[in-house]
Amino acid sequence: MREGISAALQAGFRKMEVEGDNQIVLRAVQKQSSIPWQIAPIIEDIWNMLSTCQIVTFKHIYREENMATDWMAKHGCSIRSHSLSIFFFPPKS
Repeated sequence: MREGISAALQAGFRKMEVEGDNQIVLRAVQKQSSIPWQIAPIIEDIWNMLSTCQIVTFKHIYREENMATDWMAKHGCSIRSHSLSIFFFPPKS
């Protein structure tokens, strides 16, 4: 979540919908529950980044519905690229 929000902010986005399949993290970011100590520094980073946004909404997505996004995130973390590509339409293969 932190890396995705950071990339969106660097691309100039200030209105975003954040989707995630981890309810513990989503509730912690929304200040709806206590923060597990293991992720407290990450949640604080997210709060600091989100403070620069105009509108932020959060949505829980079940992991089964999120498999393609999960694969893309894991794949993106495995490559050594420092650029962001935004597609308004699916890329053609």
